[in-house]
Amino acid sequence: MPSTKHEQLGLLASSQYSSGSIDMFKLDETGIPLKKLTTIQLEGSSINKGRQESAHAHQAVFLESRPLLASVDLGSDKVRFFSTENFDLEETINLPAGSGPRHMVFNQDESLAYILCELTEELVVAKRDHLDWKIVQQIKLLPNSETGEAAAAIKMSKDSRFIYTSSRAQSKISLFEVEPTTGLVAFKNGFDSQGDFPRDFELVADGEWLITANQRSNNLASFKVNKETGELNFSGHTIDIGAPVCISEVL
Repeated sequence: MPSTKHEQLGLLASSQYSSGSIDMFKLDETGIPLKKLTTIQLEGSSINKGRQESAHAHQAVFLESRPLLASVDLGSDKVRFFSTENFDLEETINLPAGSGPRHMVFNQDESLAYILCELTEELVVAKRDHLDWKIVQQIKLLPNSETGEAAAAIKMSKDSRFIYTSSRAQSKISLFEVEPTTGLVAFKNGFDSQGDFPRDFELVADGEWLITANQRSNNLASFKVNKETGELNFSGHTIDIGAPVCISEVL
């Protein structure tokens, strides 16, 4: 049940994968939920009958530039944008059938969306043109590996120059470089996650380090980030922890 909050608006969004719904909560000044405002029920399905029999809300992201909430729906191959004022549907990104979008990040002005597709293990770049979104690039996360239908997490460096993704089946972290003019990406390298099934990872300490959460090997692993090239260097340090599935920097 991934959740995200917008402190200025005092809103919290909680995505329910199984029911394909998003619960919206009002927060008080300390960030405590006061009441549920509404439930947004997603509808739809797609061609992968085993994974896309109905809508599956996998992530919600508040936009900073406009009063919108983006919902990533693995089940119907869509990203939908809802108003944070009345929760009406405003815009939609239609992904390739069977791609299974899971998580996404935006560039700094939120005119480009970088969408991680779990089922096809692709990174899809969509560009906004007024109220329309058009797909401008599709690229494999691991060009020389078989697809395992298990892409997991996506993060962008603070300077927006690099994008990292995780592939659980191959236990790899992929590095992409963002072309500054077009916003398109190029695959640069793949790194062993130093564990099995990296369900999540995080850039921490102002982007100096990357930490992987390896669910099936029950460990976290740390990597030094080269800020000039984006390359990762394993520190040699791991920590044992039971089945980690999410990691977030809080200090």
